[in-house]
Amino acid sequence: MRRFRDLFDNAPVAYHELDMEGRILRVNWSECELLGYERREMIGRSAWDLVVPEDREASREAVRGKLNGTRSLAPVQRRYATGSGHEVILEIHDRLVLDSHGTTVGLRSAFLDITAQAAAERDLTIGRRHCERSATARWTPW
Repeated sequence: MRRFRDLFDNAPVAYHELDMEGRILRVNWSECELLGYERREMIGRSAWDLVVPEDREASREAVRGKLNGTRSLAPVQRRYATGSGHEVILEIHDRLVLDSHGTTVGLRSAFLDITAQAAAERDLTIGRRHCERSATARWTPW
C-alpha cells in the first residue's frame, strides 16, 4: 500500500481520487501544481468545482454517470480554471475504484495538459479556413 501511495503522490502525471459523491479524497502534487492550488484547498471539494463555470453542470453529470455506471469511462476533454485565474484544457482518463467485492467506491482520474495542443489545432483550423477563403476569392472562372 505504501508503494502505491508513493507512486500516486509523486507521479509526474496529475491524479486525483473521488468518493461516490464526486468529492476529492486524494490529490497528488502534480495536479496541485498544474491547477495552482494547495492540497488542502482541493480535498473535500467536488471535482466539478475546478472546471470553468460554464462546463460545471456537464462535468457534474459526467462524474455521476461514471460513478453509477451509466456513462462510459472514455477519455474526455475539459476546461479547468486554475488558482491564478487562467484556463487550461485537460484530457481526463478515468478508472473506477473498486472494493474487494468489486463494488464501485470511487473514481480515479489522470489528467494530461493539452492546452498548447488545443491552441495549435485551433490556429491550424483558422489558418486553413483563411487559405481556403483566399483561394476561393482569387479564383475566377473563364
